[in-house]
Amino acid sequence: MKFALSTKSFRQFSLEQSIQSIAKAGFKNLDILAQKPHINPGDFTAAYAAQIQRALQDNKLTVVALDAYGPPDFNPSWLAEDWKEREERIRYTLDCARIAAALGIKYVTIPAGSPIPESMDYNEAWRLFVANMFRVLSTVGRLGITILLRPSPDILISTADQAIAFLRELEFPENLKIAFDPAHARCAGEDPCSTIQAILPQTACIYLSDVVCSESHSHVPIGEGELDVKAFLNCLMEASFDGYIIIDPASAEQPSQESLESLNKWLKENDFF
Repeated sequence: MKFALSTKSFRQFSLEQSIQSIAKAGFKNLDILAQKPHINPGDFTAAYAAQIQRALQDNKLTVVALDAYGPPDFNPSWLAEDWKEREERIRYTLDCARIAAALGIKYVTIPAGSPIPESMDYNEAWRLFVANMFRVLSTVGRLGITILLRPSPDILISTADQAIAFLRELEFPENLKIAFDPAHARCAGEDPCSTIQAILPQTACIYLSDVVCSESHSHVPIGEGELDVKAFLNCLMEASFDGYIIIDPASAEQPSQESLESLNKWLKENDFF
């Protein structure tokens, strides 16, 4: 299995500092958050792209994906009633795809829809997301980028069955796959192991953290939540999953160098790494 670390928990530091910490902890791959202070599409420049490439080369790191969820205060929804808000979300996604292409990153991860507005029923929201995605795919395909849908509780696509149905609706395009999150599956009432086995052919990456399922699910560091992470990783090994497993340290504060190195050690001690 191939592991990467997400920069999501490194928001207090620059991307270069995050790259150095991840490399020092013994990881070779990372997932970059497409928001300040890491990569912000609104002020991305060729000079900054060259700076990132130098930092990656100096630290011998490869970028697996660009996380295009958007900043915490980024509200435009895929399903917004206001077409201008929908366009802002689409433009942000396409900007992320262009940045990914410029940096040689294959995947851009997005939420699998968004909460359904009260004024829409499920079918209306579904049709709107299909139309939006069709537009996005026509552009990202030319860029050589693959969009990854990450199902999550309380949004349009929250289960694996819904994700597969969405891919089927679009006739399983080559540049649209699933980013499976076992924590999200756990909170959506699915068994992570049996679910990943069912959708493995359409799954490109795994996003891994622990979770506390509640009215608003909360990601927590591995070992502090309700997900049996070791059992899930064993399940991936049995299924011969050969994609990337992107770990989010899910720390409220900047993960310490010691905690990152301990994570690396735990993966090796259990023969995952």
